[in-house]
Amino acid sequence: MKNKNNLLLGACLLALLVVALVAAVDRAQPTQGKGLSASPLVAVGSGFLYQGRLTSGGNPANGLHDFTFKLFDAASGGSQVGTTITLTNQTVNNGLFTVSLDFGDNAFQGDPRWLQLATRVAGVGSFVTLLPRQPLLPVPYSQSVPWFGVSNKPYPYGPERQANVTTVITDIVQANDFSAVTIGADGLPFVIYFGVGGLNAAHCDNLECTSFSSTVVTSAGGEPIALTLGRDGLPIFATYDATATGLKVIHCNDAACAADTETLLDNVADVGRDPGITIGDDGLALISYRDNTNGDLKVAHCSNVSCTTATVTTIDTTNNTGSNTSATTGADGLGLISYVDFTGGLKIAHCSNTACTTATITPLGIASSTTSIATGADGLAMISYWDRTNFATKVANCQTLDCTSATTRTIDDRSGQLSSITWGIDGLPIFTHYDGEGSVTHPLKIVHCGSPTCVSNALPR
Repeated sequence: MKNKNNLLLGACLLALLVVALVAAVDRAQPTQGKGLSASPLVAVGSGFLYQGRLTSGGNPANGLHDFTFKLFDAASGGSQVGTTITLTNQTVNNGLFTVSLDFGDNAFQGDPRWLQLATRVAGVGSFVTLLPRQPLLPVPYSQSVPWFGVSNKPYPYGPERQANVTTVITDIVQANDFSAVTIGADGLPFVIYFGVGGLNAAHCDNLECTSFSSTVVTSAGGEPIALTLGRDGLPIFATYDATATGLKVIHCNDAACAADTETLLDNVADVGRDPGITIGDDGLALISYRDNTNGDLKVAHCSNVSCTTATVTTIDTTNNTGSNTSATTGADGLGLISYVDFTGGLKIAHCSNTACTTATITPLGIASSTTSIATGADGLAMISYWDRTNFATKVANCQTLDCTSATTRTIDDRSGQLSSITWGIDGLPIFTHYDGEGSVTHPLKIVHCGSPTCVSNALPR
């Protein structure tokens, strides 16, 4: 990196953010400001996600890099807007990097803006400025767009954050011990839960799931469930088959899961308990689960969309581990697995490759008995878990890609066991959990958070 001509940058704002914004407008619902002819600016915050591609000597860069970001009011020359943002030890994988930038509330007021980047290998030499400056157009400017009337607002944005909305799916005694939630191809929550007759599917009619239709999927299985949406747009979930003492995968053949393909994927000894599932960058499912015979954490990397075959690997054999696993895919396209060891400590496994044949293991120092993990729009994971010390539902917002640090908050101070978390099309978390504190019934609840961090009824941002 001695010559800046050896370092080229092709940086662009994430097109997915623009698509997500358009999708939100298409599904807009009037939720505030009834009777008003105009409303304040949409309260979306001043930060935004930026993704770039970095090459060195014509080849994609890799490893840790330091970056500085400056905002200007002209393509060259001009004046700097806001302060310089310096980010160190940022991961560049095959040339790609993703960062979160925030130049403050007054950075984007409708005037043109250009971003100037400088970079270096982490801690090595001087920063190299990358030219030309990159114009910033669609996503940051959406922060300053006024919305008139009560229609066509991106749901659920308004002058204030919305309240969390909790709905009871069913309150049949002992029918709701296990559940999982994902967002279907129609943008609405889809829930699998252990109910009357075996595993049931609930297809929600709206984002808050205040109404839904349900059906029995299969009488087999019913132990902890892991659910996601496949690359084909159909739900796929994993469960423990108690009869076969193995890992069972069920691929739905339609959106409501009225028909499905079931496969016993692994039944060597007693395996398949507490599964987690995610879809990798290759479009195939990655399933985490516990080997109960050996006390290990295992993963299965599916060979096809329906997951009728898979490659199985053991990635953690310490401390009688692998309980209550949950899996997501990070911004780097690799699996991120949360789980619990025999001491009740929450751990994270960050996969080193798509098939997760190896992983970096990090204990988080959180006393938990159940856990669920999902990746947000910022590329960082959020974990919902049961605080077994304080008997409460909590969420942990990861501050790094591998979640080596996180901030936690309480959502429900009396329940929350066996939770499952996902993200809605509005960019807000949705999770289900079992209320084990009821004296007669034990309701299955679904929570739609009012903000990305589940801070409800907050002051305007």
